[in-house]
Amino acid sequence: MKKFLVVGNGFDLAHGLPTRYNDFLYFLVLCIDAFSDWRNWSIYGKQDDYKLEQAAFNDILHSFSNNKAVKDIFDENFENIRQNLQSAEMKDLFKNDLMKYMICIYASKMNLDYEFHWIDVEDELMKFIIDFNNSDRIYVGNTICLNIAYQDESERNFRTFYCKSISRYLKTLSNVPTEKLKSKIFEYIFKQLEQFSSLLKFYLELIMKKFNNEKRSSHLHFRFNSDVSDDFYFSHIISFNYTNTAETYNPNARMYYVNGAVFGSLQEKNIILGFENPFSSNSQEYCNDNVHLFFKNVQRILYGFEYKHNRWFASMREDFSPTPKDIEKKIKDNARYVYIVGHSLSLSDKYILLDIIEKSDKIRIYYFNEEDKKSKITNLYKILGDEKFYEYVNNDSAKHRIVLCPQSEIEVKL
Repeated sequence: MKKFLVVGNGFDLAHGLPTRYNDFLYFLVLCIDAFSDWRNWSIYGKQDDYKLEQAAFNDILHSFSNNKAVKDIFDENFENIRQNLQSAEMKDLFKNDLMKYMICIYASKMNLDYEFHWIDVEDELMKFIIDFNNSDRIYVGNTICLNIAYQDESERNFRTFYCKSISRYLKTLSNVPTEKLKSKIFEYIFKQLEQFSSLLKFYLELIMKKFNNEKRSSHLHFRFNSDVSDDFYFSHIISFNYTNTAETYNPNARMYYVNGAVFGSLQEKNIILGFENPFSSNSQEYCNDNVHLFFKNVQRILYGFEYKHNRWFASMREDFSPTPKDIEKKIKDNARYVYIVGHSLSLSDKYILLDIIEKSDKIRIYYFNEEDKKSKITNLYKILGDEKFYEYVNNDSAKHRIVLCPQSEIEVKL
């Protein structure tokens, strides 16, 4: 029997790591507050029309929901952060429209009792890109703007977000043919996404440096039910995280970081931060070619990532001619058990998750609470479809049996 562990961000959260989406955005606002004069930015046009960013930064900076651990990491690494933001890669960070847009979207939902997840990054990035793709009014000298919805008591209020750096960039393209302007814009936004990704990677490096230092002086303990050994042994670990938290338990396991990693066996210059193709295969031709750069699958090929799990699962299934003597042993040796911990089963990872499920014999999916259970069941249904959901879930005779288990079956000691 081969045991595979699949982890998502909930695995890091169980270890007390500040790896939520809103933790990262709070870190960004701390950087903006410390290293830019955002309260007195000189702004062209009507000044009252450009208050959105200042209000968003201020709301996040003083929010009661902020994680103290983020502030501690920021304070402990203040000079390191300052130097990083002065690097050539980050020198234009405070002009990054995509980053500011993400922060403003987050601020617009803070009073709605909205729980933020990393899928929100992908969803908002997709909306940002699709708005540009659908626009037929991009021309040199154009002022680019988007609307952000705020909820004021019972009333929905739209406020205008101005893409100042993108608008300024457009003005430099006077010699570019009109039909090529949109491609240039997407190239420019992709560079902003790479900058956003680089700062995310830097933030997670700071978290993992502290985690690894603290781990040396403590005994980590993460124990499953009785069919997984106490020493956290898995032959293979598939991580949807950028961190190497799971690898610290078993450094000898074969690791596959689906989206890249900031530490561990995979050291990539880039991490995968994008969204799944929202277009059908028939309509895909109607989006600009450079939109494809934002698709996760395209980025994996662009950055040279391999789909290691395909090879791992294939190697477990060797053809053999069973005899009465060895058939039971062969079947047991070839069985593949998968444990999914801390992953939301979001549709953005649909194809990889479906691939894992269909190549496994038994899958345990752990849920945090009843709300999380409902969400996972719903997402699982969307991934599998009606027929496979009926066939696989809670069916003892299913070839690819899926069982949902409470996370309380897992014991964590830090």
